[in-house]
Amino acid sequence: MRYAAIYARQSIEKKNSISIEGQQEMCRNAAGEEEVKLYQDRGYSGKNTDRPDFQRLLKDIRAGKISKIYVYRLDRFSRSIADFSQLWKTLQKHNVEFISVTENFDTASPMGRAMLHIIMVFAQLERETTSERVHDNYAARAGQGAWPGGPAPYGFALGRAVDNSGRSYASLVPDDKTAAAQERDRQMEERLDGSARRAEALRQDGDYPFPLTESERLVQSRQREQALREELEAALAQLREQSAAQVTGSPAVTTAQEQSRAVSAPSEDDAALVVRRIRQSSDYFHTVSENDPQPNLIKAIVDEDIKAVDGSRVRLRLLDDVEIGNLFMPKGSYLFAIMSGFSSQRVKGTVKSVLLYDEIVKVNLSLYDTDGLEGLYVPSSSFRETARDVAGAATGSTMSINQGGYNNSLSQWGMQAVQNAYQRTASAVGKVIRKNTAHLKYGTFVYLVNGNQTRTE
Repeated sequence: MRYAAIYARQSIEKKNSISIEGQQEMCRNAAGEEEVKLYQDRGYSGKNTDRPDFQRLLKDIRAGKISKIYVYRLDRFSRSIADFSQLWKTLQKHNVEFISVTENFDTASPMGRAMLHIIMVFAQLERETTSERVHDNYAARAGQGAWPGGPAPYGFALGRAVDNSGRSYASLVPDDKTAAAQERDRQMEERLDGSARRAEALRQDGDYPFPLTESERLVQSRQREQALREELEAALAQLREQSAAQVTGSPAVTTAQEQSRAVSAPSEDDAALVVRRIRQSSDYFHTVSENDPQPNLIKAIVDEDIKAVDGSRVRLRLLDDVEIGNLFMPKGSYLFAIMSGFSSQRVKGTVKSVLLYDEIVKVNLSLYDTDGLEGLYVPSSSFRETARDVAGAATGSTMSINQGGYNNSLSQWGMQAVQNAYQRTASAVGKVIRKNTAHLKYGTFVYLVNGNQTRTE
């Protein structure tokens, strides 16, 4: 389906010239209810066709999408007789009607087409006259010793100078405000030129294969990647063997021996190792010294949604690289905490051991919340405190004793009271165990802090 086009152009903003928006509004009024598409070039002269939207308009005309073109005035379309002659042939070839809103002429008649070319002659005459007038004005100002106009070039400022006859004229002087920047640019340009000369010398000597094709660069990149991967795997294998030897106190074992070795649990007499967070390179950014105290807080998150009770196992995921003794544990590794201490709207958790390199390492880490207190904060609606229900059960037992029959002997009454108290207390404890639950959500942020333990150097 073909549509109408509105083309508007304005070379510069002037008070006595109509804006692009004004041109488009007048063209819309002339088009009425007809479907139109807008094309506009702001800041471009009509002396040639090197205009972005004008070229897009020509492309749509040649594609047969446009049936007619609305312009505010003919000189908005073009100011060159030669260009307009070619454009007019293109419009006729693709059956595109040309309408100038403020200039009434009928392009269907010979007189109308002649009038169209006459108007174009005057449009080109106006452009050339304006250009000549501006050129003469600049020449006259320069002859009088005045600055022709516009800003001074970068690195210079406008100044005054005096010739041999004593007449003052406008001159360009170095700008002190940009002197430092220009010096940096000059030094950088010298360094770049020096690098280019050295590269060219290496290329001519054959010591540097430059330039490389895209396929050659890809091959070299894969080779470097493979070499780095092999080096990393070898270093990790050596580190695993050394770490295993340091933990067991025996010489390094081979891979086959390591796989066949059974996992042994640490004894109660083994001292818990200190877990330290490993500093990242970003920790040293904008710091005065790299000898600052080692950070003690280890960050982790709860890695599962769980309804925890007393003694539940909760999975944690490390957010920091840590070292346990001389062993390395990367971030993303899993730890498991045992939950306990349901009281005061907090639930405590501890990590007592870690499985690392087929060895169970004894540690002593406590969970701390972001408020700086030990344990995780749990709203009061999530669990009840044991003491509250036990106290209620004890009150029920007392009522049962007071209601005991006076006809029984003292010994029977005492045994019955003890039995009732035991049953009600056991029932209360059982209820509390079932009610002491805390809903821990995935992604809950926690800190792991070393407890009382022996620090090993």
